[in-house]
Amino acid sequence: MKHKIEPINQEVEFGFEEILFSLTDKKGVIVDSNNVFIKVSGYQKEELISKPHNIVRHPDMPKCIFELFWKKIQADQPIVAYVKNMNKEGKFYWILSTVIPIKDGYLSIRIKPQSSFLNMIKEFYPILLEKEKKDGIKAASVLLMEKLLQHNFETYESFMVRALSNEILANKKLIQLSPLNTEGLGIKNPVYKEISRSFGKNSKQFNVVLDKVKSIIEFAPNLKSKTDSILLSCNKLDYISLNMSINSGNLGQETASVSIISREFQSMVSIIRGLVKKFQDNSIKLRSEIETIEFESMYSFLQIKTIELFFNEFFNMEKDNDGEPTDNSEGSRKNLRILFAQLIQSINLNAIKALEKSSSSCKGLLDISNLLKGKIFSLEITKDLSKIEISRNKRIEGYFDNQIQDIQNFISGNKDNIGNIQEMTSAAANEIKNIIDSMKEINNYINSVNKKLQN
Repeated sequence: MKHKIEPINQEVEFGFEEILFSLTDKKGVIVDSNNVFIKVSGYQKEELISKPHNIVRHPDMPKCIFELFWKKIQADQPIVAYVKNMNKEGKFYWILSTVIPIKDGYLSIRIKPQSSFLNMIKEFYPILLEKEKKDGIKAASVLLMEKLLQHNFETYESFMVRALSNEILANKKLIQLSPLNTEGLGIKNPVYKEISRSFGKNSKQFNVVLDKVKSIIEFAPNLKSKTDSILLSCNKLDYISLNMSINSGNLGQETASVSIISREFQSMVSIIRGLVKKFQDNSIKLRSEIETIEFESMYSFLQIKTIELFFNEFFNMEKDNDGEPTDNSEGSRKNLRILFAQLIQSINLNAIKALEKSSSSCKGLLDISNLLKGKIFSLEITKDLSKIEISRNKRIEGYFDNQIQDIQNFISGNKDNIGNIQEMTSAAANEIKNIIDSMKEINNYINSVNKKLQN
């Protein structure tokens, strides 16, 4: 069917607050979909069910992106990617797609993108497509990674995490979407009423989580910048130490006391270098954990919003006299249970685990920075002793002025850097604690809903 459709340069309109989602089997054949996907695709539901998901594939899409999709999901890992789709009339629509492996298949959740990343992708994909036609899929995949590296993304995973969080945080309509209202929908079943109340609580808690996650995301590049500055100045410190050693050696026995101080300075530089290496390792580890927090939190939010909208459609089905969806909606009821049982609980727990790891790493970074601060204080004492000792010998007075000034610059700059890092890390640790508390509350709501739903 899809091969008979000619693409036209006309975009399908749909809202930023709308989510398209579908369930497929392990081969990518559609087994269920929501009303938004049906509306945007232009197909009837019966035209979609039992069809391969590529029924909506646009010819402008590079195949290397879908190869990446299958590689990730067949390894039981989620993937996020920008996709240009084509509806039944040949119109196009852009989505950010998150595909999640579940039992016996995959869940695909799509939102309308609006961040600056979309413009970047619109430039990338035609280049990738051309490369693919000329040199093959593998060459296009290599080119994709080169393009991402030019934008400071070392891996596709880093790019997809940032893309997902940017799109969600930019999507105010989705974030502020009111939770479902069973009263307004005429639902009388007490279980569904409790589900509705739980989702209301979830929405409030997730607004708190998203605000705090945003500040944690902003902390990561600042931490990298400060850490890189310390590393650069530490390299200069090695050079200062070498020059001081050479100069003191050239002056002979007359300045033996200066040589002793120089050796002490070298020893201290070696200790500082070791601490800076530990500091760097802990900083890298913490930034990696923050990336995991970023993904797991956004991933969890997206899934909960999807479930909420699924509920809304479920409640809007034909109802019996008690206001409950009729038995002919049993398929949707079953899929609702699948989504809850296999997705939501585990993803929230993953987010909590990632948060707890990063909380520990924050403490480790603070401990190392305190040690580093102490050694820099000791270095300042050594520098002052050097000045005193040099001033006693008129023959070498001023001989070490440049090195002394360089040491002072190192001390002053890194006192400020480490102080800033400690302040930022303490604030991040506090935010992480608050996020953990909120995510645990959300998890409690979800556990409660899941138990009620399974009964």
